[in-house]
Amino acid sequence: MGKAELRIEVDADALKRAQAKGLDLQRIAQSAVEQAVRELSVQEQQTRWIEENADAFDDYNRRIRERGLIGSEFRKW
Repeated sequence: MGKAELRIEVDADALKRAQAKGLDLQRIAQSAVEQAVRELSVQEQQTRWIEENADAFDDYNRRIRERGLIGSEFRKW
C-alpha cells in the first residue's frame, strides 16, 4: 500500500514538545487515522445491527406490553 501526503496544522508549542521528545509524528498520525477508522467501523456495524433488528426489538417490546415479563407473578417487589 502506498503512502499519500497529508498536510495538517497543529499547535506550534505541542509540535515543539513532541519533536523535543523525539516522537515519530508520522507514525502517531498513521495510528490515529487507523484507530479512527476502526472506531467508525464499529459504530457503523452497531448502527446497522440495530437497524437490522429493529423489527425484533419492536416485537419483543410489544409482547412484553401485552403479556408482561415471564415470572412477574412470582416477584415480591
